[in-house]
Amino acid sequence: MCRRLVDDGAHVVPVLTRDATRFVGEVTFSALASERAHTSLWDDDDPIPHTRLGQSADVVVVAPATARVIGKYVAGISDDLLTAILLATRAPVVVCPATHTEMWEHPAVQDNVAVAGGASPSSTPASAAWREATRAPAGLPSPPTSWPRSGACSAPTTSRVSACS
Repeated sequence: MCRRLVDDGAHVVPVLTRDATRFVGEVTFSALASERAHTSLWDDDDPIPHTRLGQSADVVVVAPATARVIGKYVAGISDDLLTAILLATRAPVVVCPATHTEMWEHPAVQDNVAVAGGASPSSTPASAAWREATRAPAGLPSPPTSWPRSGACSAPTTSRVSACS
């Protein structure tokens, strides 16, 4: 998704949680994106990276959005860079849930997704391949063939996307 957005002309600033770096390295995202990956509130030269990144984004994409991240977002908990950005931004937030079926169906997760949907994020259903592989009703969608040219997201040539995971 990161590379596709960059190829479409978006300015992508990756923000990785500590758990995300266990799957894909910070260096990999830095190479794919428009700027280096950010991983912490405290390891940046900028004294307030969450407000700078949140305020400068045209859209914030949370992909994949785990049940934990969705729950912290809904509860207003900002204990890492990603959740602090989510609370500091006024840009549209696109939430791409990624959970296994049992977690997705849990009432607490469903409540959080319902609340998050009312707070402005959009929830994108899983791709058919993900659902088939994991039997999950929600998950990371296939990347768009092109970034929207109007509406909540500006044209790719002018968009600043904070792609969070």
